Amino acid sequence: MNNQRILIWTPTGRDAELIQQTLIQNDLEIQICKDTSTLCKEIEEGPGAILLAQEALQPQVVNDLTHCLNLQPPWSDIPVILILSRDKVAQTRLQTSDILLRFTNLTLLERPVYPITLVSLMLAAMRARRRQYDVAKFLNEKVESEQRLEQRVVERTRQLQSANDQVLASLKEKEVLLKEIHHRVKNNLQIISSLLRMQVDKVKNPDAHHIFKTSQDRIQSMALIHEALYQSRDLSNIDFGEYVKKLMSHLRNSYAERPDLVAQDIQIDPEPIGIESAIACGLILNELVTNAFKHAFPQEQKGTLTVHFHRLDENNCKLVIGDNGVGMPETINWENSSSMGFRIVRVLSQQLQAKLEFKSVKGTTFTLILPSIRQESLFQN
Repeated sequence: MNNQRILIWTPTGRDAELIQQTLIQNDLEIQICKDTSTLCKEIEEGPGAILLAQEALQPQVVNDLTHCLNLQPPWSDIPVILILSRDKVAQTRLQTSDILLRFTNLTLLERPVYPITLVSLMLAAMRARRRQYDVAKFLNEKVESEQRLEQRVVERTRQLQSANDQVLASLKEKEVLLKEIHHRVKNNLQIISSLLRMQVDKVKNPDAHHIFKTSQDRIQSMALIHEALYQSRDLSNIDFGEYVKKLMSHLRNSYAERPDLVAQDIQIDPEPIGIESAIACGLILNELVTNAFKHAFPQEQKGTLTVHFHRLDENNCKLVIGDNGVGMPETINWENSSSMGFRIVRVLSQQLQAKLEFKSVKGTTFTLILPSIRQESLFQN
């Protein structure tokens, strides 16, 4: 496109020489068109302005010219300077026609045409035309910049998606490996438990038999944790309620001489619990429930074992393990007892940073107030 070239067309050649000389003297590039086909062809090249005489505006010429102007890009609005005839009838005909509506960037110049007026109009038209090109260039650069940015965004999105897919694949692989680890740990613990059970059958000494049996149950309580993690979608936490039910069932079958005489009151909030806290709580539960089955209900006495686990507030939860049996003898001081079971309860309570309370009224009740720990939160969100 040549936005500095002026197209001139007049069928009679009137004013052409004066116009040509005036514009050339002012260093303006011109192109004189001999007919409408030449004019339309030149318009396709995107001139800086068009200079027409009113005599040239026949209906077909106006239609052709309008069609050519409409083919220009949306931003292009070529200035049209129309030299008006002195003929009043011709002027009236122009005013009543739709030419003024056809040409959106139209300037009227009455005869006689004075050089200074003509040059001023043409220079103004050329400046306006240059601004159109500057704006178009800016808009094109902006569009190209946005397209490049969009391409970068698409490429970056593709890279991020690819990286995300790799991370997900890696996480999936690690999840499978971690499940396998929990599965193997559970199997190994069960093997150890089975070996202890085989050894128990051969031990004749009651004290040794008791040691082997309690050790077996402690191992089984940990094996249940790894079994729950292996079966869980969340490899960091377990459903503590399901775990407690399985552990209680195992202990009941192991120690209750008449399981039908001991009822169970289990109330566990459906909250996930972290693996370290779960193992500690599971071992405490194993010790206290085992002790209750063995000593709380002598001589086939009926009773109820209670296990409650609830959240108190945002930072604390409570674990209650109790029974309504005969209670603990006054001669036993559990806080200073050298019994392995009570030592495990005390040590694990300290590990959990829990406040441990004991009551022996109408049975035995242990209450642990457990704080949530951020690094290894008891309740994982």
